[in-house]
Amino acid sequence: MWTFPFGAPTNGARSAFLGGDPDERRHEVITPQAGWRHGERKRARANRGETWRDYDSGKLTDEQRRECQNAEEYEKEHNGRDPQDLTYLAERALKYVRDRIVTGFLETRGDGPNPAGAMRIEDWDTRLGIDGCIEETMFREFFGSLWPIGDVHVQVEGVEHGTGKIERWVAIHGDTASLAPGVACELAQALAAAADEVEQMNEADKH
Repeated sequence: MWTFPFGAPTNGARSAFLGGDPDERRHEVITPQAGWRHGERKRARANRGETWRDYDSGKLTDEQRRECQNAEEYEKEHNGRDPQDLTYLAERALKYVRDRIVTGFLETRGDGPNPAGAMRIEDWDTRLGIDGCIEETMFREFFGSLWPIGDVHVQVEGVEHGTGKIERWVAIHGDTASLAPGVACELAQALAAAADEVEQMNEADKH
């Protein structure tokens, strides 16, 4: 059964998840421009009112910590700015922490085997700081076969989590509100082929 857990799309994209509980993934939206990554290829941002110290907790190097401290003291002394107003410092610290998380993950685990059928694989990333996420969990998105049908295209897309869990789905990109009969038939065939690929690749990952 095709599942569109996000309601009517407003950005020209729909996601059909195969298997699993769609309610667990309501925060994951696919857009034509961006692929998976939490709706858009959003960069990590510090939350409003946070300071660089909120991202430290022993995760910054001594040099990085001194850099942030010196900048904070300079801003207070010369510009009268409070630490909560120094968003750029919080985001600098967040970047340092994110880089450290990714580097540590790759040193421990490495890239690992590619998801079956993946034709393009993005770099590993951490969810920390994306849409306010405070978790340091790792993921990488990947893309499988593509079926272009005029201005619409169907593609197998997925995400591999740092735990090793892999999820795939079929994404429809483009305006499907009104289709000519011939295009509708081609789209149906493409969806069936993509669904078959998802099931086959899910099985292939088990071996």
